[in-house]
Amino acid sequence: GAWRWQAGYATLRWLGGYSGGMLVNDEMPAVPHAGVQFPLRIPLLGEWRFEQFLSQFEQDGQPTWWSARRIERDFGKQWTLSLAEAFKALELPGAAVSQLVPYYLYQKWYSDAQRGSGWFNYLAEVGVVYKPNAENRYYLFWLMDDLRAPNAFGGSSITPRKVATLVGARLYPARDTRLILELVRSDGTPTGGVYDNSNHARRYAYYYKELPMGHPVGANRIALYTRAEHQNGRWLYIIDYATLRRFHQYRPGTRGYTLELSIGYQTTERSIVTLRYRASHLRDAGVPDIRAGWYLQATAQF
Repeated sequence: GAWRWQAGYATLRWLGGYSGGMLVNDEMPAVPHAGVQFPLRIPLLGEWRFEQFLSQFEQDGQPTWWSARRIERDFGKQWTLSLAEAFKALELPGAAVSQLVPYYLYQKWYSDAQRGSGWFNYLAEVGVVYKPNAENRYYLFWLMDDLRAPNAFGGSSITPRKVATLVGARLYPARDTRLILELVRSDGTPTGGVYDNSNHARRYAYYYKELPMGHPVGANRIALYTRAEHQNGRWLYIIDYATLRRFHQYRPGTRGYTLELSIGYQTTERSIVTLRYRASHLRDAGVPDIRAGWYLQATAQF
């Protein structure tokens, strides 16, 4: 295992469901970032894959920092475990320290009466993937938003109830057919919820340009995603369906469904023409937003 360095301007996405990654997801726009990957041997725990990145971008006219790290290991051919943490910070004192120690410990060290708690948004994630064979997989991702450091590190032992869970499966019931099923549940609280700003500055929320940096489900949601794909020669047939409802009724949140039907024809090895039908019936407050329409798309790779 060699070291690998990266620097550029791009979207980022880590291991997660088909509907989106819980901690690092490419739903948000591209950002400048620098990162590193290398094998990490932990005593008694074996060799893991380590990855970390740091990004700085402008939000609401002010500099904002985003960083994440994860370790990942395969246990045999069937199981994969990943442990990850991330932060979004409105300032970054001791920037080098933030990249060397656990993020929640860094937050405690640099929080004081002047900064309070509204400058550093901390999240952590545990992911488990089970692969019974080469094609099929089952997975679980559990996200904790704003987890506090335990007493041993000078923090509080009380963890706010802000978690999100994704459970899913990617299955091949037939050779040319793929089925994806995912259930996502995210907490909502009186002051916000998963990814929200929780009464802090708007920039504190785990969003960038009004788009989530994590899973697109957002806060206070229960969502069911289903997707079926079938290929027959040059023809590709796809059905996408998602339902949304509120986790807590006392908090606002869009509910309803989205549907997309697609028929694609591969004209050449590098091009495809697709006819899509999209429909949605979504409502938060007031009258529902009902939309439907047909779209023709041509895609070519050069």
